[in-house]
Amino acid sequence: MKNIKCFLISLIIIMLIIDGQGCGFAFAHSELNVSSPFADEIVKQSPKQIVLGFSEGVEADVSSIHLMDANHREVNVEQLRRGSSNAQLVLDIPELTNGTYQVEWIVISVDGHSSKGNYAFVVDVPKVITRTSPKASDQIIPQAIVPAQQNVNKVQEYQWTAIGFVAILVITGLIVWRMKRSNQ
Repeated sequence: MKNIKCFLISLIIIMLIIDGQGCGFAFAHSELNVSSPFADEIVKQSPKQIVLGFSEGVEADVSSIHLMDANHREVNVEQLRRGSSNAQLVLDIPELTNGTYQVEWIVISVDGHSSKGNYAFVVDVPKVITRTSPKASDQIIPQAIVPAQQNVNKVQEYQWTAIGFVAILVITGLIVWRMKRSNQ
């Protein structure tokens, strides 16, 4: 009878872990859901603003978005502001020249968790050529696109999830061992 009781308690604990209700580790980090320009996009005109939409509300006052050019210099931008919802941030930017730009963000969600990430986009405004025979120097050569890293925190979240899962399994094993030992 006690073996069945141990098995049922273990099963309930494991089900709670899998369901995410019994684990004390909360992973409520804001994740980037949408961006404009989006990751790896090649835009044909300079964007007027960077818009980032997150999976949950973020605190605009303590969050930041930085725009870096191809030489890793920060582009001077306006103050970050809230967009149409509390999960959206907007950054007005100046006219950009052709090149690769990196958007780097750090946000604090309304529940206090922080997350960060980055992604790249390319500005490739076509040149207007008025000559009848183009020279090789007039060709537009796009720069390499830096791989997007929107979910930088994913690996860390999975590591903590794995650590939490192993800890719960060890605790469950100790409980079962203790219950079996008390039966003897």
